[in-house]
Amino acid sequence: MINKKDSIKSTSINTESTENKFIYLLKKGYLGNPFFCKYKTLNKNTVNYSIPILRIFDETKAREFYIEWLGFKIEFEHRFENDAPIYMGISKDGIFFHLSEHHGDGSPGVKILIHYPEVENYCEELKAKKYKFYRPSVETTFWNTRCMEVCDPFGNKISFYKKILL
Repeated sequence: MINKKDSIKSTSINTESTENKFIYLLKKGYLGNPFFCKYKTLNKNTVNYSIPILRIFDETKAREFYIEWLGFKIEFEHRFENDAPIYMGISKDGIFFHLSEHHGDGSPGVKILIHYPEVENYCEELKAKKYKFYRPSVETTFWNTRCMEVCDPFGNKISFYKKILL
């Protein structure tokens, strides 16, 4: 977990250049972490974080997978009309996704990498839920991470990983 008191200026390297700031944040594991980015920015023109839009085709299956099994919570839901496709925002531990049934909001089959330091504990939590369609595992990757990959009912892959300290 990132401490709000952490500061780019607390390092001895010169963080005045954008390249040095990028390297420092990358080494500290801050890049891609929305919690950190909400409180810190490199400059006023820096993009803080992105929110992927994942294409879904069945609201019931999406809720079962993302809410009931993965443990995300619904931030908002929107429909233009009662029988229109749903568009919803979900979150868990600083991770944000939008799920959309709308044609044109994305293609199924994307892969998303999420830095998640407690990946082993999360995997055990998911296994204990006995989800009918998936039994995850954590594996060591060639890029020195511990990684758990899950695939939603629509072909989207989400890889939760943590760095292995060498």
